[in-house]
Amino acid sequence: MNPYIITADPSQKNITIMTKEEFDQKENYLPIEDCQTLSEAKEKAALIQKIEEVSDAYREKFSPHHLLYQMLIGQIPNEQILEVAKTLHMKSAQSRALFLIQLRSQTDISTLKLLRNLFPHQKLIAIDESLIALICDVQENTDEERLDHQAHLIVDAINTEAMLAVNVAYSLTFDSLFLLSFIYQQCQMALCIRQIF
Repeated sequence: MNPYIITADPSQKNITIMTKEEFDQKENYLPIEDCQTLSEAKEKAALIQKIEEVSDAYREKFSPHHLLYQMLIGQIPNEQILEVAKTLHMKSAQSRALFLIQLRSQTDISTLKLLRNLFPHQKLIAIDESLIALICDVQENTDEERLDHQAHLIVDAINTEAMLAVNVAYSLTFDSLFLLSFIYQQCQMALCIRQIF
């Protein structure tokens, strides 16, 4: 009876069961667990797979991207907003502006990279294939003209660098994270009205 080894491929994405001889012939495979029988190896591999799925789900649920998205769409209760802000290293009382960027085609990594380069210390989140939210910390006395200039900067950069048509809705400054969901809804409505007219 050959002993079995549960292994992970070099990318560590796939768990495989193989005999000791097969494992010795492979390169870069990582051994996870030794087993005496095939049925034992299958049971342990299934358990390892379930643990990885739960771990991935947990990481996703508490990732900064997911938490910020949940805050934007109003899925985080008011009593938890300050706790989430602390997790995201966001000051609760800070003047901010929201820019909602709608691409007329699907976004790609180069568009997100461009925006990250333009706004390296701001919160950026891809809502879906064609919608990106940018939360910028601004000075308290930032006026609408300055925000409008920033919106035009975003449009010009994406048009020039990524060669994509884009619409941008932006908010006036707001000082409380409790308003973020409401501000997001207003920007979405502005983009919808823009599409109608």
